[in-house]
Amino acid sequence: MEQPVQTEMWKARSLEELVRILHQLFAEDKVSVEEVQALMESYESNPDEWLQYAQFDQYRYTRNLVDNGNGKFNLMILCWGEGHGRFVFKDYGFSKQIYSYCIFHC
Repeated sequence: MEQPVQTEMWKARSLEELVRILHQLFAEDKVSVEEVQALMESYESNPDEWLQYAQFDQYRYTRNLVDNGNGKFNLMILCWGEGHGRFVFKDYGFSKQIYSYCIFHC
């Protein structure tokens, strides 16, 4: 029987620290989705840190890369204006499988 993965409690105090810890977590062969999700939820959003990545388009949503995650993940900020709707994955034909790998959204 497989043993549960031991998780550490991470707390990201800044976007820079969030990226650094994500790189640490994804450096391993096995990644705990629960650990990554807990880390993401620990980050208290600070617009001063991520506003530089928030690019909007009046006609469609945008996917803005924050970090390419050492080839194992992408940290992105998705932006859409009023009236575009929130379900961008469904609206643009992405499969539910791809959406299931979106660990955190608000």
